[in-house]
Amino acid sequence: MGAGDMDNEDGLNGERRLSLSQTNRELLSEEEKRMNHIMSEKKRRNNIREAFKTMTDIIPSLRNTNFSKATILNKGTAVKKKEERKKISNLFLASQPTSILFSSATATTSYSTKSFGYERRCKRRKT
Repeated sequence: MGAGDMDNEDGLNGERRLSLSQTNRELLSEEEKRMNHIMSEKKRRNNIREAFKTMTDIIPSLRNTNFSKATILNKGTAVKKKEERKKISNLFLASQPTSILFSSATATTSYSTKSFGYERRCKRRKT
């Protein structure tokens, strides 16, 4: 029996039996249905409002500002994309052997005090 079969089942005599939720909906007056719809819509709007507030609290550049919802979504997307790129970059760097990462730097540069300008700074102080 599928999920759709649970709502309407054929009885033994071929009549259709309604599920409990369907009979409850039919018992509601038009005014009650309208009020249920209004309350559901209000709850949905509050959930969206809270989600935007949470997003502005999480993203530093949005704190204590009054941006439009479109701007909040665009900035939130940009922050998320930046985090993803950083994560991918870190994963790539972590997967590389250390010798590959530093081989170009050590091959072209000597890490003596001379290569950091130490001798030059000392000469300036002496004169």
